[in-house]
Amino acid sequence: KGVLFSYACHPTSRGELLIGGDYVGFALQHIEQNNDGLIACFIQGCAGDIKPGPVDPKSTKFSPRTVEQVQHMGEQLGEVVNTVIQSQTRAPIEGKLQITNQVISLEMESVTAAQIDAGLNDPNPVIQKWAEHFQTLDQTNTPINTQVPFEVQTLALGQTFALVALAGEITIEYALRLKESLEPHFNHALITAYANHIIGYVPAKRQIPEGGYEVWTNQYHLKRPGPYVEHTEDHICHTALNLLTHK
Repeated sequence: KGVLFSYACHPTSRGELLIGGDYVGFALQHIEQNNDGLIACFIQGCAGDIKPGPVDPKSTKFSPRTVEQVQHMGEQLGEVVNTVIQSQTRAPIEGKLQITNQVISLEMESVTAAQIDAGLNDPNPVIQKWAEHFQTLDQTNTPINTQVPFEVQTLALGQTFALVALAGEITIEYALRLKESLEPHFNHALITAYANHIIGYVPAKRQIPEGGYEVWTNQYHLKRPGPYVEHTEDHICHTALNLLTHK
């Protein structure tokens, strides 16, 4: 009747103002055209730092793909799904349906006076506005919020299948770590990001020392005081694991 599949890659092959279903749309189309009457549905995986390849060989950036290239990528993914549909390795998913959720607080580093002063003199207008925002809070003695609410939601069918939905733009490390942790408890696990109220990028532990857009620059746009603290990944993964394994 239907197939639900997931892949961990941004559907951002084209860029700019060209709107379409990207590789996902072509994958859905390919699956449905090759399976009469079947309805295909896609769940976005944890693709916070993964874009469609290949990298432009003439630069260090990803150049926009042509529609033909996007179609090729989508049909590649669709064909893998078709192979699974037609294989004899499928197993039934059964058991009691259990749904849980928990909203936790993610802690951020607090802004310093030196960072505000540097931001006020930064040529980047986004950083200037960020600094002005926190300067105003400081001058009016307004407390600075260093926490962000983050929802973790789970769905399980007995011991055969578990789904974890995370409310942020999450990197693949989270999915790999959670799948490994859930392996003793469930036959299959699917980890998805961009769920419920999305709070923006949430980096993995190994990214935090690197800085860059996902760790720091995105926080400027959201007028948050600093990057997430080092134990953020542990906090999220432990919460998801507890929801699914502590009945």
